[in-house]
Amino acid sequence: MKTKLLTAIVVLAMAAVASADILVPNGDFSAGQGTWINDGAAVITYAAIGGNPGGYADMDSTGGNWGVLVIDATLAQLGGVTIGSTQSFTFDMFGVAGGELAGMKVEAWDAGAMISNFTGDTKFNATTGWLTYTTPDIVVPAGTTFFKFVPLSVDSGHVGFDNVGIVSVIPEPATMGLFALAGGLLMFVRRFRS
Repeated sequence: MKTKLLTAIVVLAMAAVASADILVPNGDFSAGQGTWINDGAAVITYAAIGGNPGGYADMDSTGGNWGVLVIDATLAQLGGVTIGSTQSFTFDMFGVAGGELAGMKVEAWDAGAMISNFTGDTKFNATTGWLTYTTPDIVVPAGTTFFKFVPLSVDSGHVGFDNVGIVSVIPEPATMGLFALAGGLLMFVRRFRS
């Protein structure tokens, strides 16, 4: 019985680990272009409605040009991301026709130079409905002071982007307390059985 109780406590503790989604500044495009920079040749507009939800960036590369948006986000703007922590990057995307090749590149920078282009041009085939995409996990390299987030569309694509940000797995304080309680109970049970 005690073993089942301890197992239940550990399972509850594991379920309580939170996933924190933190958007880059204007990552939901609610302020239109805001501080995003159009660094490609595609036509980019900012719709106030139709996003996932709210506004979004509409990137039309059907003229044969790459679409590239760029924004910088400091570690503090991303909720205090720390050096050595594991992060993944997330964004919502849809294709107007479906099947367009588009995605995200994320680079780590210090004050003057790129440290790592750890995601490369991570591309997906867009669906006709909003879908959330996540890049593989990375470890934030030493010296990183900010990230460059670069949504991109390969030539001849027409896609929408929304909710650009990061995902961190963060144990909540209550979770840590449950782990400590479970460990204490295990020690008590072992000592009691001896």
